[in-house]
Amino acid sequence: MISNKFKLFICIFFGGLFLRTAVSHADFNKGSVGIMGGVSFPVQSSNVFTFGVTGHYRFSPWLGAGPFFIRYGSGLEVSSDSGSASISTSSYYYGGDLNVLFKDTLKGFQAGLKLGLVHSSYSVSTTDGTNTISLKDSINKLFIGPKVSFDYPLGRFSAGAEMSFLIGMGTNAPSVFNFLIAPKFWF
Repeated sequence: MISNKFKLFICIFFGGLFLRTAVSHADFNKGSVGIMGGVSFPVQSSNVFTFGVTGHYRFSPWLGAGPFFIRYGSGLEVSSDSGSASISTSSYYYGGDLNVLFKDTLKGFQAGLKLGLVHSSYSVSTTDGTNTISLKDSINKLFIGPKVSFDYPLGRFSAGAEMSFLIGMGTNAPSVFNFLIAPKFWF
């Protein structure tokens, strides 16, 4: 478990770095918007298709940040002569990321940290032919995790890929590995 003092240190460190960079390197600004799609591997279940949107803003030649949204869902239904059961899950990740850009050494490569809120809902239903039992629940938890990505420039567009591991904080918080492609438009 990550201590509150460590979380505060990270927030102050990156916040100070962000403000310093935004003020001193205003002439290097560049932004992008894009879509993401790929495969996620939730720790609690099997792999699923994932999609989302992303945006980024470069504050300097070596630092960028932006918001993102990722959604994945899965379901399973089993039937037999004596009844049926179904399970479905959905997770929505809302957050931001902070990226270090390796402009001079590995052009297009970025490494960073994602942070935000995950909303997960679960639904379980079973029936024996005459009786049906249904359970539903949802949780909201914080998440944090590392990410690496690469953008290959194609004029005002780029073809990119991203890999991340988002770690849910707290009891029953979902954690997930993401492998996504991310075409983007740059402005």
